[in-house]
Amino acid sequence: MAAKSQYPPLPAGNPVPVTLLDYASRAIWDQGLSLNSRHLLLTGFASPRPGGGFYLTRMVITCCAADALPIKIEMRGNVPDGLSANTWLNVVGTYVPGTDVDPLNRQPIPFVSVASAKRIAAPEEVYE
Repeated sequence: MAAKSQYPPLPAGNPVPVTLLDYASRAIWDQGLSLNSRHLLLTGFASPRPGGGFYLTRMVITCCAADALPIKIEMRGNVPDGLSANTWLNVVGTYVPGTDVDPLNRQPIPFVSVASAKRIAAPEEVYE
């Protein structure tokens, strides 16, 4: 019997916009069950990954800006060449099973397979 997701289905759309927090939650705690076979649109800024590569990152506020924490998704696949830190991106991609561990806070970091990425201006609301 196939495992069933504990998360509600994503809305219709291709790609479907998903916040980084929602993506990370579904990827880590639901093993991507509700993300499989979907094209997703994620928005965040590039932050360098130790050892090379980049994370797609967004700061999440629970109370005020002073308590903001980063949500990171490791980008794999078709990551743009010449990318620099703090470049804002719209990324269309798909779920990739597995996680890495953040060397700073020891929290899991999920992966996304980038199909396409477009550089954008910072959104009006930069926090999630």
